[in-house]
Amino acid sequence: MGNNNKFILVHTTMEKVSIEGMVDVMLTPQLYTLKKEALPVKYAYQAKRIAPSLFDGLVDENLTYHYLVLKEKDGWLFIAYAPSEIKDFLIKKGLKVEQIGKVYFVQQSVELITSPLALSEKDALVVLDNLVVVVPNLALEKNREKMKFDTFLRPSRGISLGNESSNTFLSSTQTILLSVLFIIFTTMFIIEGIRYGGDSKEQEAKLNKIFEKHTSLKSSYTRKSIASKYQRLDKSERKKREMIKALSKMIFKGSSLNTLEINRNKFKATLLVVNRNVEKRVRELSKKQKFKVTKVGSMLNIEGALE
Repeated sequence: MGNNNKFILVHTTMEKVSIEGMVDVMLTPQLYTLKKEALPVKYAYQAKRIAPSLFDGLVDENLTYHYLVLKEKDGWLFIAYAPSEIKDFLIKKGLKVEQIGKVYFVQQSVELITSPLALSEKDALVVLDNLVVVVPNLALEKNREKMKFDTFLRPSRGISLGNESSNTFLSSTQTILLSVLFIIFTTMFIIEGIRYGGDSKEQEAKLNKIFEKHTSLKSSYTRKSIASKYQRLDKSERKKREMIKALSKMIFKGSSLNTLEINRNKFKATLLVVNRNVEKRVRELSKKQKFKVTKVGSMLNIEGALE
């Protein structure tokens, strides 16, 4: 089935609109930041990890940005956009958040823009060095024919602002990962509470029943040996719980969990940080826990012992 949503071009000088039903929008460069880079990476997900560091100092540090990465013949094209800023602008122009369908960037349709595309009486969109930019009409040739915005410019791939909330700092995969981890450790806390809680006489009665069935456990030496063994296991699990608790405090606005590896003796986590202030905060929290921190691009590798 085709896309029947209304399709409009969004720019800073546009008039307020009154539209019923679902709407797809195409953003001009006034509402996103673009950068081209020739990077030695093969896949888009690898390029996307590097994106925040490329825009350091180029975007508003008070906003949370997301990134669209497009492959080109000679490198990668990065688009940085702030979902909250886009939402606020669309609301001011008469649209409701719930009626916004897909959001596209005019750069995605660069190959289809063969003539200036009119924005207003003062400005137009043109292609320069394979980039769509806004230029004043005075800079164009007089009487030059202009294109009209229409559905043929709609790209095949768009983003959804509903899934790009400015209040969401973890991807769905990361959120699921952390949720599973926290459920596991919450369950462990409950079991531990049950084990150590309750009436001491009741616990003693249960132990006596066990001793009746397994006489070897009555040996003080045997009990101490088993207790020592599980004490070491309990210490290891406590370390893991403490690590998860400490790591969760490092995930906040501008910091997101990328990977987490845990084995018997140590752990290693990779956090994506969007700017220097966030990096500084993560480093301070890591220092308190005596975790080792190394930086790779916009990533912070955090390691620590679980012994």
